[in-house]
Amino acid sequence: MIYHRKLLIFQKIFTLYVILFLLLFFSLEGSAQDLQLPKKKIETRSKTKTIYGYKDLPHTWQENFTHWGTLFTLETVFYYFNQHAAISDHGSAHNWRKNFGRLTLDKDEPYWNWMAHPYVGSQIYLYYRANGYDQFHALKMTVVQSALFELIIENYTERPSYQDLYQTPVLGSMLGYGLERLSLKMLNSDYRILRAFGHILNPWTLFWFYKGGVEIIPEIHRDKGAKVTWYWEF
Repeated sequence: MIYHRKLLIFQKIFTLYVILFLLLFFSLEGSAQDLQLPKKKIETRSKTKTIYGYKDLPHTWQENFTHWGTLFTLETVFYYFNQHAAISDHGSAHNWRKNFGRLTLDKDEPYWNWMAHPYVGSQIYLYYRANGYDQFHALKMTVVQSALFELIIENYTERPSYQDLYQTPVLGSMLGYGLERLSLKMLNSDYRILRAFGHILNPWTLFWFYKGGVEIIPEIHRDKGAKVTWYWEF
């Protein structure tokens, strides 16, 4: 009975994810070209407007390891402060060695497996997108990042979970893809409230490493005419 109830909850939540993904994908498909525009900063006499998009760039293995290490450090610090009680009760070097490589099906509440973990995965995906990774490579980097957390960090207090190893990166990247497209529509809106919500959905667009692309700055002078300056961001 309990198994049947959990299976029913799983089916309902998974269906909601599929519906959300399809709605976001098809409702925004017509504006895909607009969403891929590089970020351009257009300055006029009256105001400055930023057009948000992504610029896909090649990356070296050194850059990959740097990003993995950066997020691994942040995840370790966050896990320590967020799970301090669990670490005090169950964390030890002995448990880390005992749990290493012993995967299990966890019994966490549906909220954690189907909402919290995918949301974290979506933000990891968006982090890599903001750093110039294309969608496929952002997915791959998210898979590795999630595995590092599950097999090394969380392994300190509990056995690694099969669900977390695929739900965090796979469902997270699906959710991140939808958030990416929706946030760019909002960020390129003329309404300030929508732009604010766009940054909330995709906060990495506020960071210095966000790969924007081309900045076009027109300069108009009364006596000397006008000129346009192009800047490339990498």
